[in-house]
Amino acid sequence: MRLGRAWCLTTAVFVLACVTRPPLHDRSPDPMRVHDAGERRTEAPPSLLDDLGTLSLTRLMERALAASPRLAAARAAATASLHRRAQVTALPDPMLTLGWYAREIETRTGPQRFAIGLRQAIPWPQKLSTAGDLADAEASRRALNTLRTARDLLSEVAISFHELTYIDAARQHYATVQTAYATWLARHAAPEGSDDRTLRARLETRAMEAAYEASLLSELRQVEAERMAALLATTPGDLRAEARPWATPADITDLETLVKVQEERDLEILDARLMLEIRKSEIARAEANFGPDLSVAGRWVVTDERHDADPAGNGNDPLLFELGVTLPLQITARRAAVSEAQWQAESAARSADDLQRRRRAELARERFRAVNAARLQRLHEDHLLPQAREALLLAEQAQRDLGRSFEAVLEATEAVLHFALAAERARADHEQGRVRIAALIGAPLEERP
Repeated sequence: MRLGRAWCLTTAVFVLACVTRPPLHDRSPDPMRVHDAGERRTEAPPSLLDDLGTLSLTRLMERALAASPRLAAARAAATASLHRRAQVTALPDPMLTLGWYAREIETRTGPQRFAIGLRQAIPWPQKLSTAGDLADAEASRRALNTLRTARDLLSEVAISFHELTYIDAARQHYATVQTAYATWLARHAAPEGSDDRTLRARLETRAMEAAYEASLLSELRQVEAERMAALLATTPGDLRAEARPWATPADITDLETLVKVQEERDLEILDARLMLEIRKSEIARAEANFGPDLSVAGRWVVTDERHDADPAGNGNDPLLFELGVTLPLQITARRAAVSEAQWQAESAARSADDLQRRRRAELARERFRAVNAARLQRLHEDHLLPQAREALLLAEQAQRDLGRSFEAVLEATEAVLHFALAAERARADHEQGRVRIAALIGAPLEERP
């Protein structure tokens, strides 16, 4: 009868453990989110122009933040890391034991049949606290990684946008020049042997070169549109970047001011500092391993009654309480773990210092490039391009009114095209440089440093 009661107790505990454990399909923090993600993967991506039309940089960034699977993956990883602390700070599950005697032991109060026990391990408290600190630090790194992913995503969108703007502007310039070449070729359609033969050959050469450059820009635009579509998690469609008027490039503050902002807000530097804190917490965890772990247990020994006698306490079941403690005798191994953690912290500190120096150097380089691009933009926009346009007008007037050679008109046209393209390239380089500076100092892309 006692054996039956024991089996009922054991079965009840096992069934309770199975019932309280969540089913496999319910263990996700948000199962509907997983289901929705699977449905999204089966949908055809929308065209980029279904709801955007001509695209502004702000709308592109909003679309990227809402649709990027890269950012969604970073957010999911950050959310997952929040559930880590509860796992590492929990006590181990208690252990239920059931033992039979291979040979029954006859005691004064009766033969002992079997024993039922319950044991609970209790780690050294500092081990749990340091494990929780490490879990919190890792969660902070995951959150920081989400910000870094968003920063990189927005930077890539902005850089691609400015590249598309440059390509579209360059295509317009080449289209204008091609139209002019076609008009001039029709005007100088002279038979072979005439005075215009050499000029026509030169015009045909320039027209073919312009056609090649226009074709090359069209292919480059397709590549850049694919890049933008990948960033927005959609199809390229007929991507049209919003035309932006000429603007005087804004001044960029001095390097030391940028460095001060970078030291406080650069996500790469903050991540390196956080890694250093994690390494220091690992030292504390290694030192906590010197502390002993405890265990408490209770055991119920099922005992039958004696029939040949009736001593005091006949058939009583003994109850045994146990207290255990580990003996941390492996001192050498524990000291090695502490030494390893200390050297890892030293490595993290050196790496953080090296990273900060390299980020400063990269910031100085990007600032120089952006400032130089602004100088080139001002040079071409304020001086070279107006002078080339004036020279073109004078050459056309001289050729029309005075019968001068058409060579001067052709050379002036090529100069206008060259300076216009250089101004557009400098403008795009300056805007892209500002984006990279904003990423390096950790400032929002909308802010002008």
